[in-house]
Amino acid sequence: MLAAALIGLVLLAKYAVFKEQSGFIFSLLGPAERSKALQLYATISLSGICGGCSSALKWLYHTVAKQRWHRDRVVWRLTVPVLSGTLAVFTGMMIVSGLVPFLARTWLTGLTAAAAFGFFVGLFSDNLLAALEKVAFNIFGTMNDRTPKQTDQTDSTSK
Repeated sequence: MLAAALIGLVLLAKYAVFKEQSGFIFSLLGPAERSKALQLYATISLSGICGGCSSALKWLYHTVAKQRWHRDRVVWRLTVPVLSGTLAVFTGMMIVSGLVPFLARTWLTGLTAAAAFGFFVGLFSDNLLAALEKVAFNIFGTMNDRTPKQTDQTDSTSK
């Protein structure tokens, strides 16, 4: 996955810099002048995948070095990059759209900034998801908060 994402980034950079009028990326995105937003989000996604792969590889060598590696973590290692790339794209969209008001959206317009942003979101995607989960729990609560406990139901019926 890391090699494919890096190759995709190189092809995308070649397309954006040299304004190529043929090839696989051109057939997907069309003329470079008209596909700035697609280039931005593709860059964020591919960089997020690179960050997620880096994170998964980092945990791989840590667990091997500490003799805690398990074969059942293969699913985790395959899903982290995809999840990281997806999270990077939608986090970038939240910033560009203004949904995240404490970050200025003007800095996330160049492909270099997009690549750096995507990589860091991908690299720290586990931490970002945990933080977003806390925000969601604070805003929406949890299912445990919304359903009465068993002892509460018995107390109300016995009165």
